[in-house]
Amino acid sequence: MFWKDYVGQDNPNAVARRRGSDCIQNGLLAQAAGALIVGVIANPTIPAFWLGLTMIALSLPLIVIGCVRRARVKGYRGAVGALGLLGFPGVLVVIFLPDRYRARHGFQVVMPLTVSTTWVPPDEDPKHMPRSWGEEHLRDVR
Repeated sequence: MFWKDYVGQDNPNAVARRRGSDCIQNGLLAQAAGALIVGVIANPTIPAFWLGLTMIALSLPLIVIGCVRRARVKGYRGAVGALGLLGFPGVLVVIFLPDRYRARHGFQVVMPLTVSTTWVPPDEDPKHMPRSWGEEHLRDVR
């Protein structure tokens, strides 16, 4: 199964790993399972209750790591990933942050060529002889 681990833009596993989607997904699943266990077993004397709390506590660093990766891919500092400490609402904020790199993709700035604004008539054309411009041409303009 080595073909799943190659790095490239066409490998969905590598893209998900780079964007932090795998960490966010696994962290949210662990947090949801821990919250379900804690919600169903409301008695702190049962060991499964503490297992649920442990799952919630261990899922937070995983979510934060995923949010840090997602923030860096979007062009933000890694400190924005600390929003993952808020759990699901923090993940939503990080996911819906605007992508700073998006404006740079898809076009290229092309500088225009310098064009001379002075026009010089050709010497061999009799229409553009400087002496032929007299009063008869000025009357047509007025």
